[in-house]
Amino acid sequence: MIKKNRFFRAAAALFLVSVILTAAFGASAADRDGFSRKDGVAVRMTAAAAEDGATVEVELVNEECRYAGSFTVSIEVPDGFIAPDAQTLSALPGESKKAEFRIAKAPETSPETAEETAPAGKSSGCGSVLPASAALAVSALLFTAGSSGKKKRIITLILAAVILVPALALNSGAAVTERSINTGGSFEYGGDKYDITLTVSYDYDFSEESSVKTTGFSEFGITYYWGPHNEQATDEKFWKAIAECGFTTVPLENNNIANNKIALGLMKKYGLTCSCLWDERIWAITASTGTFTDEQIEETVRAVVADYSEFDNIRGWWLYDEPSTAKFGVLSQLTRAFRKIDPEREVFIDLFPNYAKSSQLGADSYAAYVEKYLKEVDPGYVCYDHYHFLTDSARRGFYSNFEQIRSASLEKNLDYMTIILLTKHNSYANVTRAQLRLETNAALCYGVKRISYFTFILDADLLALSWDNACMSYTGEIYPHYYDVQAVNAEILPLGRELFGKRSVGVYHLRSGSLEEGCTGYQGYGDLGEVSGKSFLIGFFDDGSFMIVNRKYGEGEYGDNSLTFIDVTERLEYFDVSDGSWKAFTDRDAEGRYEYRCGGGEGMLFRVG
Repeated sequence: MIKKNRFFRAAAALFLVSVILTAAFGASAADRDGFSRKDGVAVRMTAAAAEDGATVEVELVNEECRYAGSFTVSIEVPDGFIAPDAQTLSALPGESKKAEFRIAKAPETSPETAEETAPAGKSSGCGSVLPASAALAVSALLFTAGSSGKKKRIITLILAAVILVPALALNSGAAVTERSINTGGSFEYGGDKYDITLTVSYDYDFSEESSVKTTGFSEFGITYYWGPHNEQATDEKFWKAIAECGFTTVPLENNNIANNKIALGLMKKYGLTCSCLWDERIWAITASTGTFTDEQIEETVRAVVADYSEFDNIRGWWLYDEPSTAKFGVLSQLTRAFRKIDPEREVFIDLFPNYAKSSQLGADSYAAYVEKYLKEVDPGYVCYDHYHFLTDSARRGFYSNFEQIRSASLEKNLDYMTIILLTKHNSYANVTRAQLRLETNAALCYGVKRISYFTFILDADLLALSWDNACMSYTGEIYPHYYDVQAVNAEILPLGRELFGKRSVGVYHLRSGSLEEGCTGYQGYGDLGEVSGKSFLIGFFDDGSFMIVNRKYGEGEYGDNSLTFIDVTERLEYFDVSDGSWKAFTDRDAEGRYEYRCGGGEGMLFRVG
C-alpha cells in the first residue's frame, strides 16, 4: 500500500507540473485594432457562419520580426465540430499573408462508435507537445502503480521518463525559442454561439546583431552641475562629502587657476576626477560677441592645457551651458582646437531641453537644433538637461527628450549624458527619492552613460532666491537630498558600470494611456517576449539584457507595481547591485510565473541565462 501511494503521489506531482507548464505557454496577446501582437507579429481572424459550420479567415502580418519567418496557424474548435488542419505560412518582415479555414459540424455518432472515434483535433501551437507527453507519462505511472510485477514497474517508469523528460527539456527552453500568439473569436451555428481559439506558433531564434559601441566616455560616471567654487573649492570637507555621496567625476566651475589646482589635488586624494574644468580664458571666448581666428583660439587652448599639465585627473574642459545656434560656430572652433591639442580629453557643452523656446534655441524646432549642433560642432559626446518634475505636476516631454537625444546620439555613434532635477527652485519640485530613482533609472534604461544632478551646492545668491534642498550649502550644511542621492548613487553606479559598453537597441513603454511623441508601446521583444503589467519602461541592450523600470513614482503603496513574465518561464537572471553579480531570479506569483515586484521609480536589469 505504501509503495502504491508513492507511485500515485509521483503521478500527481508530474501531472501538476504538466498543468503549470501548459498554463505558462498559453499566453494571450493584447488586442489593438482587431489585431493581436507580439514580437513584431500581428494576427487577427474573422469568422462567418456557413451551412455546415463556419468559415474562418486569418490575416498574419510580419510587421518587424526578423527572428521568425515560418508560422504554424491552427484553430481550436468546441466539441461537436471537426478542427481544420493546421497551415504553415511564411512571412518575412513587411509581408502579409492570409489563410482560410473551414470548420465543419461533426457527424452524429452512436455511443459505441463515439468511444472509438478520435477526438476533434486541437491546436498544434506552442506547448502542445508537453501535455500529450505528460498524459502518456502519467498514464504509464498510474498503470504501473496498480501492477504487481516489479520488472514491469521499472520498465514502465523508464518509459515514462523517456516520454516526459525530453518533453520537459524541450519546453524548458521554449520560453525564448518557441512562442505563440493566441486570440479568440466566435461563430453562430443553429442559433447557438460557439467560441474558437486561433493559435499562431513560431520558432523565435532571437539574437542581437553585433553593433559598434558608442564612443565619448571611458567609463560610466555620476556627476553634478554646480558644485564647490571659489573658496569652497579649496575646502577639503566638500570633496570628502562628494566622494562619500557616490560621485565619481565632477566639474570645477567658476574658479581661478590657483583654486583649480588646489581643488584638483584634493579631488585626487578622494579618488575623484574632474569631468570638466572651467577656465576664465575659455569663458572669455565663449561669452564674447566677437569673432576669433582658429590661430587665436588654438593659442589660448595651448596655454590652458599647459597650465594644468601636471594633473592627470582632468577628464575634460568646460565650454558652455545651453548655447543657442548662434554659439555653435565658436564652440566648433574650440572643440576642434581641444581635439587637436589635447585629444585624450573631452569638452563639455550642455544643450537645452526640448521645452526651450525657439528664441532660446535659435532654431525652428528642437530636432533642427540638435541636428545643427551635431553637424556644426561635431562633439565627442552629447549632453542635455531636462527637469521633469514641477511643483504640482510632471512636465510632459521627459521621455520624448530621451528619445530625441538617444536617436541622434546613436546615429552619430556617440555616448550621451543627461542632467536631471535635484534642487528645489523656481517652479520645480522638491523631488522625492522615488522621483530621483525614476529619473536615474529611466536614464540608464535609455542607454545614458553619465548622469548629472542639478545642483550639488547652494551658494548665498541661490539661497537668496529661495532655492532649497540641494546636497549641501556653501556653509557646509547637509540637506536631506544628500542622503537621497547617496542611496540612489549606490544603486545606479554598479548598474551603470555593468551597462557601460553595451549599446541601446530599443526602448519601449508598457502602459495603457497615451505615449509621449516619439515613444513606442511595448508589444514583445527579444528574450523577454510577452509580459503583463502597467506603467513600465523597458530598455534592451545589444547583449540581450533588458532593464525594466517602474514608471510609477509615488511614495509607498502609491508607487508599488508588479510585472508578470509570460514567455520567460526558466533561467531568468537579475543583476544584483549589492555585490555587482548576476543571480537567479526566483520571485514568482501564485501561478508559478516570474513576477517582478517593485517600488516607485525602481528598476532592475535582467537577462535570460
